[in-house]
Amino acid sequence: MTIEPVVKIGDLLTLIGFLVIGLGIIWTMKGELKMLSRDVQSQGLKIDKLEQIVTTQAVQNERMNMFDRRLDDMAHGRGFVIHREFRSASDSILDGVK
Repeated sequence: MTIEPVVKIGDLLTLIGFLVIGLGIIWTMKGELKMLSRDVQSQGLKIDKLEQIVTTQAVQNERMNMFDRRLDDMAHGRGFVIHREFRSASDSILDGVK
């Protein structure tokens, strides 16, 4: 077996073809990666907005729960601040509510 140091035109054309195809694939993937990067950034912004909405909703839900607790306390006669002078007159009223 001998090694021929001769380079044929067909071999050069094959090499050039592979290079062109490889560069085309790289070029195409570069464009797709840019589009993918933009999509990921867009999704990140949407997730940030969704996080803000969920946080706002959780805070509002907690406020509504606190309001319900206060309303229940008031319905059961708890939570009223009564001055000491009026305490004796209103004891019978409050004792009936509890």
